[in-house]
Amino acid sequence: MTRAAWVSGIDRLLAQRARAEQELASDGDPTSELAGHAVAAIVLAAASFEAHVDEWLAHPANRVFFTADELDALRWKPGYKIALAILRKRNAEKSPSSEGWYRRLRGLYQLRYHVAHVSPERRDTETFPPRLAPYIADRTFKPAGDLSMDWTSRLIVKSVAEQALTIAEKAASAFDAAVQA
Repeated sequence: MTRAAWVSGIDRLLAQRARAEQELASDGDPTSELAGHAVAAIVLAAASFEAHVDEWLAHPANRVFFTADELDALRWKPGYKIALAILRKRNAEKSPSSEGWYRRLRGLYQLRYHVAHVSPERRDTETFPPRLAPYIADRTFKPAGDLSMDWTSRLIVKSVAEQALTIAEKAASAFDAAVQA
């Protein structure tokens, strides 16, 4: 006989691994190994938030807010959209999409998308991909290096990985506070 169960704490495990990868990265002239650690930290930071909302949603008491079709539709969405759907279900009058933590979280997902080269994009120096540029302009992410460097080299560094992890951790806390309210 099997029982339905879920594992909790995966979000913390992923955040811990992201922190370890971030510590191995560098803000200096990145070698492929050091840059790889920064990319891993950024990807793991987003994954830690995704695991956080998925764990919330896996709890049977929380699933009752959704129909089976809604749960199935959420399965393939990124974590920030799952969080938005949960929070809208909990309080339809208030939209977290205008809150700072949620905006920075969307930026984290754009950063992950671009540094993991889901869709590689060659850009002139001094420019960033259009969907990532607003998060650079508002200083959600502060690129390292100088303007003569390619945009990817300026983002796959230790300081940006640390910013990504901080965003994921603060978003998880803000999400928890919002679902408690």
